[in-house]
Amino acid sequence: MNRFKMKFISALAVLFTAVSAFAGSVDYLSNQSARYFMSTSREAATDSADIVVYNPAGTAFLKEGLHINVSSQTFLKYYKNEDVNISAMSFAESYETTQPSLVVPSAYAAYNFGQIGSGKLAVFGGVGVPAGGGTVKWDGTAGVVGLAAKMASTIGSTLITKTDVDLEAYSVYYGITAGAAYSLLNDMISVSAGVRYVYADRWGKAKGTINFNSPTHGGLWTATVDKDYEYNAQGFTPIIGFDVRPLQGLTLGFRYEMETELEFEYSESKNELTNTGGDGTVTAVVAGTKAQLDYSDKKEDRNLPHMFAFAAEYLVTPELAISAGARIWLMSKADMDGEEDHYGTAYELSLGATYKIISPLKIGATVMYTDQGAKDSLLESSDYLFTTSANPVLNSWTFGLGAVYSINENLDITGAFAWTHYIPQTFQQSAMEYTYSKEVYTICIGIDYRM
Repeated sequence: MNRFKMKFISALAVLFTAVSAFAGSVDYLSNQSARYFMSTSREAATDSADIVVYNPAGTAFLKEGLHINVSSQTFLKYYKNEDVNISAMSFAESYETTQPSLVVPSAYAAYNFGQIGSGKLAVFGGVGVPAGGGTVKWDGTAGVVGLAAKMASTIGSTLITKTDVDLEAYSVYYGITAGAAYSLLNDMISVSAGVRYVYADRWGKAKGTINFNSPTHGGLWTATVDKDYEYNAQGFTPIIGFDVRPLQGLTLGFRYEMETELEFEYSESKNELTNTGGDGTVTAVVAGTKAQLDYSDKKEDRNLPHMFAFAAEYLVTPELAISAGARIWLMSKADMDGEEDHYGTAYELSLGATYKIISPLKIGATVMYTDQGAKDSLLESSDYLFTTSANPVLNSWTFGLGAVYSINENLDITGAFAWTHYIPQTFQQSAMEYTYSKEVYTICIGIDYRM
């Protein structure tokens, strides 16, 4: 029960956006600029200041001077828990959330000093959202049914007659990045080193009722829940990068982000779980469950994993560029208080192309497949049911389109759109069945300025 307590509490406020909500693996967000959805293989890009977050070594290949990139993304999210059924229920439930994340901003800057010594020196910095992604509001989840089922089984001979619990969760990881890059051998090779400060801000709320029928313990009764709390953490991510240009027009980019240690500390403003009706056995079970769910002043490790990213970009003609890349997250090696045992290695594979139609206008398209690395044991576990139902960890396909229009030689405007389709899955644990599905639509706008 202690293990369930920990996962229930943390999962109420967890928003794995990544990304599981968007491009990326579990908490991590890959989409951190508008240009990303023109080509999701930006680890080899050298055309904008947003490479601070994707290809930091490439900042040494930028033109001399100051480069600034500012973006905003809007996420339209459609998540569902469908056909949630259990033997203790005389009905099947379906739940959904359509809460959007209207503004997810980012800003990056790089300054290339030009020739310094035997190579070119650049410094860079940026602010953004490397993980999380906003708010979700559910009218209930499979996790609510799971909690009700655990209470019913403890009392014995009890049916769940109705669930009406609203859940709201928020998760945003704020990141501040700084570093430097240096190119050598006439811009054939570049290296970079930097660090990101991460502050993770999360909170969760649960409020509503669950109705039961316990014929041998007082008949009809209602459990009322009202829970409100927050938890946060901070840490640092060392980042190194490496670029090679072995052929004219070909850039190979590599980035490695070390594990980010994040120890979350909880504080609760409400932890109410009471019953109306039922006998002494019901009251005792409800009171015991409330005590088990009290997570005040507790701590929990949930690190961001080691991540390797690499890509290749080739200029087929001065107008046409093609790119391909991959990202790998060592989920099973990250300290997540035991949850890492339910993961293997997560990865993304992407292809993209951009084409300059006319001098001021460039268009781009991209496709990407994401494997979250989650084992079936995670999605079928009652210990993690609130986590997986509040933000299902599903593999996905992402399709993106975008365009960059140059107002003048110093100013570009970017617009992009993407659709992320998560592959629905149906799971069964003991007598419980449920189907998870998700769709996310992303609208982006960005500005690049050079001087």
